[in-house]
Amino acid sequence: MPNSYQFPENEGTSYTFYVDTAYVRFNTSMPQYMIALHPDIAAGDTIWCDDPSHTTLEDLLNCIHTKRYDRVVKAEYLYNAQDSVKNADYLGKEIYGALNKTRLAFVEGAHVGDTLYLLRGKNAGMTAEEVQHALSGGNYARFPKEDRIFLGNNDHKRYVFSFRLLDDVDKRFLIESVGNQIAPTTNNGGWLQNINGVMVIVQESNEAYGLAEIFDVVAGAEGTATSNDKVTATSVRVIASEGKVTILNASGKKVVINNILGQAVANKVLTSDNASITAPKGIVVVAVEGEEPVKAIVK
Repeated sequence: MPNSYQFPENEGTSYTFYVDTAYVRFNTSMPQYMIALHPDIAAGDTIWCDDPSHTTLEDLLNCIHTKRYDRVVKAEYLYNAQDSVKNADYLGKEIYGALNKTRLAFVEGAHVGDTLYLLRGKNAGMTAEEVQHALSGGNYARFPKEDRIFLGNNDHKRYVFSFRLLDDVDKRFLIESVGNQIAPTTNNGGWLQNINGVMVIVQESNEAYGLAEIFDVVAGAEGTATSNDKVTATSVRVIASEGKVTILNASGKKVVINNILGQAVANKVLTSDNASITAPKGIVVVAVEGEEPVKAIVK
């Protein structure tokens, strides 16, 4: 269902959605997600102070030379344009004959932790790394309060969507979006509907539920959420977690892991671009062939 008003069709356009988790925790009865195009991801990272006088994790984390970078997903996020429905021709409403229903559109944003930062005005066009460095330096003032959408609760928001399963056999589902009500909703929800080739929100109780667009899960479908002209080169990443270290994008390379005393705890050649290696709890130094050694903290 193309949105040609915002994205003129061409051979390099990808229509594959990237589904980004917004709120899924504490046995959430109706998990919330954001739907996006063209994701640009800056992985989270920690650059540790290399002063050997630090003997504890607390010392390392409190050192001013230790720099922490939160993971950033910058993308064009789908949103419910209910605040624009009264405008005479917002995002081509009249052109596409949406029958005065609330339209769906895309807006540039960056998802960091429990916040979606809308990238408008002077922030339009920022990359994921640019957002990451601005926030890691404490420059929150760069992003106006009205451009910060808090995602850390189960309230409905114009930038989040829920998937309502219709049956357990075919896995067909509806996509729901409702103002600022608490989830889950009853049949009084707002549902995505296709009117004259335009995706809109319909909210007429049982009528809406009956007219909503039905989506299917198709196993084995191919596609990439990144358009052909926005593919970026991969880089080696080291991620420490509970009892292990995961190394991404390093297939065929030799990896040596040492503990804080300099003793080797692993020495192997990776056969996968997503390899997990068991490691002892505490600080370890991970040396990947051709890369600078990095410190990681195994929980």
